Amino acid sequence: MRLFKSIGLILICFILASTQTSAQDLKPTVSQALIIVALTDYNGIPESEAIVSFKHTSSDKIHSGTTDNEGKYSLLLAQGETFTLICEKYGVEFNFGDKLIPDNNTPYSLSINLKIRMDTVFSMTYLLDIHFETDESTLLSNSYPALESFLDTMKSNPDMVVEIGGHTDDVGSFAYNQTLSAKRANAVKTYFTSNGIHNSRITSKGYGNTQPVANNSTEEGRKQNRRTEVRIISR
Repeated sequence: MRLFKSIGLILICFILASTQTSAQDLKPTVSQALIIVALTDYNGIPESEAIVSFKHTSSDKIHSGTTDNEGKYSLLLAQGETFTLICEKYGVEFNFGDKLIPDNNTPYSLSINLKIRMDTVFSMTYLLDIHFETDESTLLSNSYPALESFLDTMKSNPDMVVEIGGHTDDVGSFAYNQTLSAKRANAVKTYFTSNGIHNSRITSKGYGNTQPVANNSTEEGRKQNRRTEVRIISR
């Protein structure tokens, strides 16, 4: 298996802006605003499976949830109230301070766009021999030997925590490649969690075409860039 290393720096910022969009089936009311949190890294890649918490500043009440594959989490919060916004990923907590939900006395939505760069040093990254249907996230049968082998590794090392990283070549748009890589990474994660690995030990992230390891101008290079990696976070 091929081995790569990854390092990064922590950098945090946020942008707060109003919007008239809705999310899922949640509907704002005259007393509650629809809050839509979008969390990405500085390449614009969504940070899925991060915990987002809003803690009421005048009580112990906490509203929390986990970002989806698009790095989004939505909830309803009382208008006119102040909450402390905290995000957590890989055990690292980012405090974005107090946020006042305006009291407009009318249904409205509020988007909070957050960007983080994790100070994550992966001890090692393994290239898994994984194959998918063309332009799909369906695992092909020749993927299972590699999946079963690493599943045994996870079971033999109960303290191991990993990230599944999906990567594509540069054919297609940024958005398409990011979405496809996220779905493929999540398909691999689902295989592990459905075979006994607790959800807390594994996360997934689609990197699209942002981290090539070969030249995309050749078919061989594009083939190398279409890959799935297991990144060891702790063990």
